[in-house]
Amino acid sequence: MNPEAGATGPRLWRSLEELAQDPATGSAAVAARLAVGNAAVGKAGHAAAQLDAGAGFDRREFLRNLGASFALAGLTGCSRPPQGEIVPYVRAPQGQVDGVPRFFATALTRNGYAHGVLVESHMGRPTKIEGNPAHPASLGATDIFAQAAVLQLWDPDRSQSVVHRGENASWNDATGALLATTARLAPRRGAGLHLLTGAVTSPTLAAQIDAFLARYPEARWYVHEPLADDERLAGARLAFGTALATRLHLDRARVILALDSDFLSDPAAGPRYARDFIATRAPETKAGVTSRLYVLESTPSVTGSMADHRLPLGHRHIETFARQLARRLGVDVAAPAESDPRLSRWLKVLAAELAANRGAALVTVGAAQPAWLHALGHRLNAFLGAAGTTVSYSEPVEKQAGERAALADLVGASAAGAVDTLIVLAANPVYDAPSDLDFAAALARVPHLVHLGLYRDETGALAEWHLPQAHSLETWSDARAFDGTASLAQPLIAPLYDGRSAHELLAMLLGEEITDGRELVRRHWRSRLPDDDAWYRALRAGLIEGSALPPVMPAVSADFLSQPPATPEPEGLELLFRPDPTVADGSWANNGWLQEVPKPLT
Repeated sequence: MNPEAGATGPRLWRSLEELAQDPATGSAAVAARLAVGNAAVGKAGHAAAQLDAGAGFDRREFLRNLGASFALAGLTGCSRPPQGEIVPYVRAPQGQVDGVPRFFATALTRNGYAHGVLVESHMGRPTKIEGNPAHPASLGATDIFAQAAVLQLWDPDRSQSVVHRGENASWNDATGALLATTARLAPRRGAGLHLLTGAVTSPTLAAQIDAFLARYPEARWYVHEPLADDERLAGARLAFGTALATRLHLDRARVILALDSDFLSDPAAGPRYARDFIATRAPETKAGVTSRLYVLESTPSVTGSMADHRLPLGHRHIETFARQLARRLGVDVAAPAESDPRLSRWLKVLAAELAANRGAALVTVGAAQPAWLHALGHRLNAFLGAAGTTVSYSEPVEKQAGERAALADLVGASAAGAVDTLIVLAANPVYDAPSDLDFAAALARVPHLVHLGLYRDETGALAEWHLPQAHSLETWSDARAFDGTASLAQPLIAPLYDGRSAHELLAMLLGEEITDGRELVRRHWRSRLPDDDAWYRALRAGLIEGSALPPVMPAVSADFLSQPPATPEPEGLELLFRPDPTVADGSWANNGWLQEVPKPLT
């Protein structure tokens, strides 16, 4: 009996070769399928010509062919496990079983802060990321940026080689040139040598920066984080006399007032804050008592969408509202007279709610608000008995050494001709620096620019030396979470594009014998993890137990309260810049998953 007689299902082939030999298929279809497959492995020019030959495809046929090309790319691709051991989550199996996934605990960073994750790996290839249940920054949750990190790892647009003045070069070439530069500047104690990084919470990297500045005392280190919380730290200085990090304990709060604060989308602690907040909304976990959330905001937010009571209010009016609320609560602060009946009703209800829930109330202020309002938020929390219950403080998680300088200082030094060599680590200031600084013009006055980055982006394109950076899933590192918990990051795969980490680059610049990322991280933690058992336990857990920063109980100064209200601005349109919920400040714009994911609010 003919096996094809009476067949009504789809026609199947075991391979592309069998498809090509089937006389029932047209050459155009075969050419198109082969062309899309070739495009997947990098033969773009040949693919374009073949696709032109099959230009009559409809959308459904094209998507079917595209799916086949992805399957082909997956079958023809290869991966290399990292050199040296990596430790699976919970317990290491005796051997690899084909088709059975393995899970590894590691850490990804966002704005410098660690998020503990579990990475699913198939045959040495990372395929899926979820939260680490044992990590305080996630409790098993994750966000879209952690999910999208897998696609970022495999992004063919990532930087794939060293580039010197627009031409491909090698790491040996770059190493020789950089060592010659440091040797030339060493007699000047590093004068003219400048280092620019993003926010640094990595204890290993912080120690390396200290060693760099000790080796070259006249060198300068600058920090630029486009979505930083500088106003929060400045507000803490006003209120406490020193910079302190603020941690919210939403699971302990009965009444929450968010002043332009989207804490559920916080880059450092959003997943944890979401878990804690939701815990207060489940009656069975709070003896039948749920929290109440009041939100005043100038733009719609995820936190605002969860509010019990939400008040849209212009950015310029939020400080005035907070001053009037503080006066109603009995805080001696200058405040204009109440003139809006609607706002007066809100003030009356809020003052009563907060006062009735002392010890279980919480006031949080958004990062876009000025430092003075953050200081007032600390004063209100102290007045309401929130310190130590619904809010706590610690030393800053980010490195805050005295040698830290602002980006404007670097621009000024460049204009003065004081910058001989600028080394930029995993930052893109040409793209995201404030436009009034005209950072690109400042770089034109810098003789030697070295850029380490995942992409040859706007800054990399202007660099004398662009160096490919290893992805977070390709390298050893460490970082602290929002509460200071130290997390270890281990590689799931060897670097796909010959990238190296900031640890390895700084070790090379310091002339150290040890330049391997694993050894650099382990050396830093050797006093805390002295033997192999302790080291492997930390790797399996993805964190170092007991490493969170201890809380402090600072006294709140009242000196700042005497500052008078700002002169009212004339009414009119406000222009506010906010990070996109899916591509942030644009740094994730090359990620297709994040481009396609729906916005939380439309």
